[in-house]
Amino acid sequence: MEILKDWISDICVSILFMTAVELVLPENSIKKYSKFVLGLIFIVVVINPIIGFIKQDSNLYKDITLNEDYVNKFDSYLENNLDEYSERIKKTTINSFEENLSRNCENLLKNNFKKNNFNVDVSVSYEDENFKIEELIVKVEELGIKNVETVEKVVIGSVNNYDGVSKESSKVKEIKKFLSNELNISENIIKVY
Repeated sequence: MEILKDWISDICVSILFMTAVELVLPENSIKKYSKFVLGLIFIVVVINPIIGFIKQDSNLYKDITLNEDYVNKFDSYLENNLDEYSERIKKTTINSFEENLSRNCENLLKNNFKKNNFNVDVSVSYEDENFKIEELIVKVEELGIKNVETVEKVVIGSVNNYDGVSKESSKVKEIKKFLSNELNISENIIKVY
């Protein structure tokens, strides 16, 4: 708006100047040439903002071209680093999923087995846009007074019929079955300690 105001002021001043010069000049052949020169000055005053706008457009074109170059460089940078970013996002997503699943399992177990505290560690993989639970480790801590279990006598140097498989207590089996049903996973990947 300020540009338009300045332009109109310039036109008015030039008209006043032209009128004053015409009044001062005597009636002879110089007056004809002076009117021609004043007309050229008036045309320049009228066209000057248009010329400025055209020059500004050329700067605008340069700015657009420069910004296009920046955008193209950024796109190529993203394309080159896309694998790194997608891998980082994948790891972050897996970690968040593991933490949330671990917390949810602990809450489920605490609500269903009230006499115990639980600590759950989860190992998850991400395949074909799906999460797959690889391993679920549950550490159980019994609250309150615990019964002392008797330990079998250990004889050094004797050969026993030990098959290396520990017997699971009923509580361990119950925890495995509960988590297997809740999470819809195999009991084989659930380890309870």
